[in-house]
Amino acid sequence: MRYGMRQIANEVTAKHPLEHRLAEWENTQEELKMSLARNTFGMHAPIKMAMERSLVIKAHGPSMLPRRSNLGLDILMGKDETIDFEDFLNVPEMSTDLVDVHTVMERQLGIRV
Repeated sequence: MRYGMRQIANEVTAKHPLEHRLAEWENTQEELKMSLARNTFGMHAPIKMAMERSLVIKAHGPSMLPRRSNLGLDILMGKDETIDFEDFLNVPEMSTDLVDVHTVMERQLGIRV
């Protein structure tokens, strides 16, 4: 009790080997794509891809879109061609409810009509 409540999840270390591979799947695939691009097109290709990705991550779209929505990054990562669980399950932060653009902008700019 000296260091707070004990959490059993922190003490359980035996995990299935496949669990780690699944957690690192996207990183492994991305490293493979970069390696293939470097071997095929030269060093400039993965550098260009990384620069494009960092620019798209820093760019902010209209504020009325969901915070996690980044269509440009999805296109660069190739996720626009796949169907994931976020596409058909109702994830609250990706909600596509109709939003009145004018009301949102008036609220952000402090304009009262």
